[in-house]
Amino acid sequence: MTRKLALVLAFALVASLFAVAGDASTSNVPKLIRLGHYEIKPGKMNAHDDLVRKVRQAATTGNANYNWIATRPITGNTNETVFINFADSYAQVEQSMGSFSKATEATFKSADFTRTVADSQASINGVVASLREDLSYRPEKLDIANARTWKISIVRLKPGTEMDFADMERES
Repeated sequence: MTRKLALVLAFALVASLFAVAGDASTSNVPKLIRLGHYEIKPGKMNAHDDLVRKVRQAATTGNANYNWIATRPITGNTNETVFINFADSYAQVEQSMGSFSKATEATFKSADFTRTVADSQASINGVVASLREDLSYRPEKLDIANARTWKISIVRLKPGTEMDFADMERES
């Protein structure tokens, strides 16, 4: 169920990016999107933000060939952070994650870092989702660099209703 939710979330994010962006060619559309969803324990957001700064510093120092966009809800559950990055192939995901892991290995192995993670994070979920052009709306309009707003819709599907959802999206 969590996997389906994450896939639908990724789909909704990609579809919404298509809808809000300016003129661009279809070649600008990333084929894969990776989402990392972190639920932060109440009152521990500052500790989490410190962890993110340490990871970003390690990635910079280690010259990681990796980048991400960090987001936080403005409304609803504000004890969440979602990290997003884009890729055009699974090989690119693997290469960038390898570079990131190498650059941040010492940070993640630190006892203080590990303890702060355990104290501040309630859960971590991630997904790599692929572009569904058949369900996308005007993907040729995607321009990630100039998108000013993104809308993420969370749709929870009952097991076995994925095809019905896809059919409904194609019809709308």
